Amino acid sequence: MKKKHPNSERDATPSKRVKKKDPDPEPKSQGGAEEKKLFQRLWSDDNEIELLKGMLDYRAIHDSDPAANGAAFYEFVKKSLHVEVTKAQLVDKMKRLRKKYSNNAGRGKKERLIKKGLELIGQQKRLELEERWKRVELAELQMYVTQAELIRDQASLILEAYKGQLCSYNDLLKDVPQMLVCYMASLMR
Repeated sequence: MKKKHPNSERDATPSKRVKKKDPDPEPKSQGGAEEKKLFQRLWSDDNEIELLKGMLDYRAIHDSDPAANGAAFYEFVKKSLHVEVTKAQLVDKMKRLRKKYSNNAGRGKKERLIKKGLELIGQQKRLELEERWKRVELAELQMYVTQAELIRDQASLILEAYKGQLCSYNDLLKDVPQMLVCYMASLMR
């Protein structure tokens, strides 16, 4: 057994830690504690615009891609942003903005080409093409409805299967006492 030393430092401090009280406690709302924001947006729309402008300015001044030398671009643009970000956050944001642009630009080019091309076609042919486009859009919408119905039907079947498993599991639990009685009776024979 260990002996207690009455003069040791351990005896002088309490055995349990005491919670420190917040010097400026905030009043709680009537519905409970205030909800904390789990996610706060780092890049505002203004900051994204400033970043894009900075990318254009950097390319015009240095005649090189801002992504090619991230450190130099970071130093170039960080003062114009209204938020403090790391170099890694800046590079990641540039990649995501480029991807977003390329995805949207690809769609827009096709649509602009089609619309410009329709202006060159005669009235009768244009009406025929527009009618065909309407049929394609209608077919796409019908396919979307069919897909949604299929998802609903599949989800319903899965739900029923889960309910069935739950019921059979509950029935099995109800039969456990009866099985124990039978088992105990067989042991006594």
